[in-house]
Order: sequence, then C-alpha cells, then structure tokens
Amino acid sequence: MKINSHIYNNKVSFLALSSLITVATFGLLSPYKYNILPSTEIFEVVFLLLAALSLKGANRKAMCFMLAAFVYMLVSFLLMRLLRQANILDFAQAYKSFFYIIPLSFLVGKKKFNDYQIKFIFYALLTLFFAKYGYSRALYLDDSLARRPGIYTENNYELILLIVTYYLASPALEKSRTFIFLILAFVVVISGSRSALLALLVVYGAVFINKINYKIIISAGVFICLAGLLSYIFAERLAGGSIEDIDRYKFLMIFLDETRNWNILNYLFGSEPLTPLSMNSCTTLSFYQSLFSHSGDGRCYSVILHSYLLRVIFDQGVLGLTFIVAFISYGLGIAGYSTRQKVCIIGIFMASGLSVSSLNSVYSAISLAIAFSYPQRTLIKRHPITQHPAN
Repeated sequence: MKINSHIYNNKVSFLALSSLITVATFGLLSPYKYNILPSTEIFEVVFLLLAALSLKGANRKAMCFMLAAFVYMLVSFLLMRLLRQANILDFAQAYKSFFYIIPLSFLVGKKKFNDYQIKFIFYALLTLFFAKYGYSRALYLDDSLARRPGIYTENNYELILLIVTYYLASPALEKSRTFIFLILAFVVVISGSRSALLALLVVYGAVFINKINYKIIISAGVFICLAGLLSYIFAERLAGGSIEDIDRYKFLMIFLDETRNWNILNYLFGSEPLTPLSMNSCTTLSFYQSLFSHSGDGRCYSVILHSYLLRVIFDQGVLGLTFIVAFISYGLGIAGYSTRQKVCIIGIFMASGLSVSSLNSVYSAISLAIAFSYPQRTLIKRHPITQHPAN
C-alpha cells in the first residue's frame, strides 16, 4: 500500500499509529519475552495522550457519560473508605473500565482517522503479529512463547486490538478481504487463544454472512470450520481432563457460590464497593497469587475471576455493564456506525469478556479510541470532512 499524506495528517492518528507500530517492532525483536518494553504501561500513557490531544470540541452527551462515570467512581470510592480499608490499586483495577470512559469521552465524534490510516495500521500490525507468532511457534526459542506467543503482552488481550482493527478496515480491503481474513485466522489459531477465536467468529459472521446465496453457504461452511477449530483448541487445553479442570469453569463456579444469596438488587447494582471474595474462594484460587490484593493481606477480589463479565456483574451489577455498553454504542453511533457494526464491535468485547478482562484492558480502550474517531463513509457523505494538518 502506498504511503502518502493521507496517513500522517494529525497528531492523534500519528501518535496512535507510530506508537502501535514502534512498540510492536520491539516485540518482534524480543524472541525470549513478549516485549523488551513495558508495553501496557506505554499504551496507558499513549491512551491518555490521545484523549488530551482531543479535548477541544468535546461531545456534550459524551460529557454526560463521563460525568456519570466520574460521580459513580467517586461515590464508590467514598463508600469503600467508609465500609472497609482497601488498597487504592485494588479499587483502580476493579473500576478501570469506568475510568476509561473519561478519556474515551473526549474522542467521541472526533474525525482523526481515515481509510488509508486504518488499512495501514492493520496491514502493519498483521505483518508484525504474523512474524512474531510464526517464529515463536516454529523456532521454539522460549517455552511459554512457543505455546502462547505474544508481541505486546498475553495474546488474549492484544489480539482483540488486531481483530477490531481488521473489522474497521474490512470495507476498505475490498477484494482482498477474504484472503486477509484467512491470514488473520491463522494468527489467531496459532495463538491458542480461545477468547480471540470466539471474537473472530463474531467478526466473520458480521463481515461475510449477509443475505442467503451460494456465497453464504460457503461462508457458513467456513464458520463451521472455525467453530470446529475452537472446539479443538478447547479440547486440547483440557489435556485429557474434564471440564471441571478448566480454570474458567472454576471461576464460574466460584462466582455462583459467591452470589448464591444475592437478591435482585445485588444483581442490578453489584456488591458493595470492593467486596473481597470469601477466604475459601481465595484459597481455592491461591495459584493466582499475582492477582491477590496489592495490600498483601491474603485477600482477593473479583479480578481473580479473570472474566470481565463475571467481574463487572460482581462489582457493578447488570446496570453497570449496561451503562458501559450504552456508552460504547453511543460513541460508535456518533461516528456513523450501523446497528450491525455496533453489534459486531460490542460482540467482540463481550466474547473476550467471557474469558479475560476485555474492556478493563488498555488494548480494548485503544481499539475503541480508534473506532470512535474513525468516521464511517455514511457519515462522511452526510458531513464532508476536511482534515487539518495542525489538528
């Protein structure tokens, strides 16, 4: 793809593209670890800078979402301080997806990315991911990377960024869309990530399954093959054991045990701010010591359940999850995404949220930052966009 002035036309898009590619390049050159750079910490800073560069002309309704999220976190923090003494880092970890709403609000309605930039970043990331995952598997230089390769961090998190970027780029990929999808599918399959493969199924259905014709029959066959691969990876991870041996199953059982006495209000609003799990649950999950409380007192919180959906329901309830989904839907709607597109993008995060932190991850936050500030063609037709180099 020819690199031209359309790729480098404002500070926000340049910062996002250059940081994602630069850090991934260091990851490619890190054969014995995910990345020699502190990737996640770098992207946390980059994400905040993207928002800081987009402060001017904030969307009013997005500011209402931001204010609601801020007030909710403030009240929750004060209640936590009144009810129990807990480490502030544990609180930040539990409410991270609500914190992300604040900077994301400043990116709603901003027109920072165009087709050229989205195609460029996707092609660049796909090439780098393909290379790192490929040689990690083939050369077996490091045991953990050979089994679960990664270029920024654990692949459950970073692959969502790649998958969302593919979906954003897919209309502009045109005739190469199918071939590129196969390469993306190969990367996801060799990653060994079940949550990423499930998210890929969501994207496949949104991109390739439309009206019923012979192409749809073929697409359905491919969909079944991908579902078969998901089942194979699932069975391979069992390693001859039963479903009870799967950690995600254990997390679900612990969640059900912790909520067995909940009433309808608990399910709607969640538990009291930063309610620890029972000591019995923490003991059962003692293998995950790194996810125990930062206070070092042996307590553990919902973060140890891994699954974002379990965590958000436990901490913030169904209404908390609904609020976050409503914010994402609004941000995508302002950018001109159709209902089908919004369902797909939200579906990607929900598929990821069945297993890992999903919207509590900065990689998901950056994905949304790009999506919110990438106006769709229908919006462009209604409101022609003039890019300003000084933006």
